[in-house]
Amino acid sequence: MPEAIGLGELWMAKKLYPDKFRDIDMQQQADRWYQHFYRTAYHDNAAHSGSR
Repeated sequence: MPEAIGLGELWMAKKLYPDKFRDIDMQQQADRWYQHFYRTAYHDNAAHSGSR
């Protein structure tokens, strides 16, 4: 899925440099991404299972 590369890079930047990217809401970004490419809402199963 090449379209997911941009989202993954943003996630990694946020993990490596949390102070620089503190204003980025990954849930919101994922929701936008899924709406744009898959026309569906993003459901973060990891947030509900406690595996973060």
